[in-house]
Amino acid sequence: RLARGKMGRAWKAVRDDEDAAEAMGINTYVTKITAYIIDAVWAGLAGQLMGTHLTAISPNSFQFLYSALILMAVVLGGMGSTPGVIIGALFVSLAPEFLREFSEWRFLLFGVLLVVTMIFRPSGIWPATAVLPWSK
Repeated sequence: RLARGKMGRAWKAVRDDEDAAEAMGINTYVTKITAYIIDAVWAGLAGQLMGTHLTAISPNSFQFLYSALILMAVVLGGMGSTPGVIIGALFVSLAPEFLREFSEWRFLLFGVLLVVTMIFRPSGIWPATAVLPWSK
């Protein structure tokens, strides 16, 4: 609902071209601050849920590999597309498990698979601009 409203259109305009958005009368400062506040609320809620689930939080709970895998899932699935991100997350989490029988070459094959996928689908597996046959 946010993406279709006035604020969502402002976010898309600022994302595409900040100078053009400002020339069209969008207050880019307020738009960016609003996006930051909403993101901070969701991140705080997710952190609270993670802390409740783990019952204790330490620096070892936050590893760089997890952040890289989440970013990889978003880019691979298609930025701006919720179904694409879900497909990307499934791909990133299940592909190493399917490659488990190649124990020594598993991560190399996983990397090659990611590179090949990004070569043939540069905008993601399910991009945000995908036109589906049943949703004209």
